[in-house]
Amino acid sequence: MTGHEKRTLKKKENIKNASIELFSLYGIKKVSMNEIAEKAQVSKVSIYKYFNSKDDLIRYVIKAVSSEILSDINNIIESENPFPEKVKMIIMNKNQGLKFLRGDFFTELLSLDEVLNNYYEHEFKEKANSLMSKFIELGKTSGFIDKKVKTATILTYIHIFQKGVESNIGTLSGRDDISELIQLFFFGILSKQK
Repeated sequence: MTGHEKRTLKKKENIKNASIELFSLYGIKKVSMNEIAEKAQVSKVSIYKYFNSKDDLIRYVIKAVSSEILSDINNIIESENPFPEKVKMIIMNKNQGLKFLRGDFFTELLSLDEVLNNYYEHEFKEKANSLMSKFIELGKTSGFIDKKVKTATILTYIHIFQKGVESNIGTLSGRDDISELIQLFFFGILSKQK
C-alpha cells in the first residue's frame, strides 16, 4: 500500500468515526458536513472528494459500521473461548457502531432512505442471521443448546430478547442486571427441580 493510499484510508476512517460520534449525539439531520470535517480534522473538500453527498457519506458509514459489527461477532464465534463466554462477549459487545445502529434516528433514516433500507433488510440481516445460525449450531454441537429446538425458533427467541433489552436498556443498572438477564435467557425463571 502506498503512502497516498494509507493517508486516504486514514482520512476516510477519521470521517467515519467523526460521523458516528456526531450523528449519535445530535442526529443525522442536525449535523453538517462542516461539523464532520472539523471533527475529523479534514477539509470539507476532502469529504466531497470521497463522498458525492451527505447521503453518500451516511450510506458509507452505515455499511462500514455494519461490516465491523459482523466482523466482531465472527471473531468472537471463531475464538477459542468456551461457548458460554462467547455468548457473554456477543451480548456485551461494546462496538461503537452497535449503539449507532440502535438509535431512533437510525430507524428514521431507514424509513427515509430506500437504498439503506434495502441494504439493511436484505444484506445485513441475511449476514447477521447466517452468523447467528452458525453460532447456534456451534452451541448445539458443543452441547450447550438443545439440538431438538429448531435454529429458526432460537433466532426468533434471540430477536425477541434483543428487542426487549433494547427497549428497557435505561432500567438496567449494570453488569449484574445484564448477567441476570443472560442467566434468564438460557435457563428461564424456573429453579432446578428437586
